[in-house]
Amino acid sequence: MGLFDTVIGKFFCPFCGAKVDDFQTKDLDPFLDVYTLLRPVESGMPSIEMYTKCDKCKSWVSLNVAQQQLKLKKRPKISAKKMLGHFSRLKKLAEKSAKNRSMKK
Repeated sequence: MGLFDTVIGKFFCPFCGAKVDDFQTKDLDPFLDVYTLLRPVESGMPSIEMYTKCDKCKSWVSLNVAQQQLKLKKRPKISAKKMLGHFSRLKKLAEKSAKNRSMKK
């Protein structure tokens, strides 16, 4: 749960070969940014992990790419008030979860 970034490009599921259009990652600053992959994955570069679920075979697919291979395509405009509201709701959910766990003991 939480914020993540999206990476779009031409990917294929390693399990069934179906086309996969986008991946998610939390390894960057997760602000709902959208990135495009500039070039194929190269080995030996520091990488970030991306993941998605294949629509065809329902397998979880993970891929590592170098951050230098990504180009920022779109950054959504989110007001500070909206962001604070989001984090406030997350905090309330965490507090409720902690309270439920302590009541079960």
